[in-house]
Amino acid sequence: MELKLTTKSQEALSAAVQSAAAKGNPQVEPSHLLLALTEQPGGVAVGLLEAVGVQPAAAQQSATALVASLPSASGASVGAPQLSRGSLQVMQTAQEEMRSLGDSYVSTEH
Repeated sequence: MELKLTTKSQEALSAAVQSAAAKGNPQVEPSHLLLALTEQPGGVAVGLLEAVGVQPAAAQQSATALVASLPSASGASVGAPQLSRGSLQVMQTAQEEMRSLGDSYVSTEH
């Protein structure tokens, strides 16, 4: 899947990968992405969550708990985390939303 990502989307995806790697998670899960988006300086995720009636702090707390429950490993044999099936689905859905809106790049609001 080739995605054209905005700078903010690239930053969020990179932060999610870095977070998974730091925690020793073998895969980047949607919870990593949610945390990266809600912690992004100048991002729109918090405002969008509020707009649909979700408390950002509660979403962050749930995502943090999910990340904490993920399998982890440490040591020299641990490779870079890959996107999980769930994260790939999130990215595919974002791309579909981008297309339906006639946009050229996947942005964080997608």
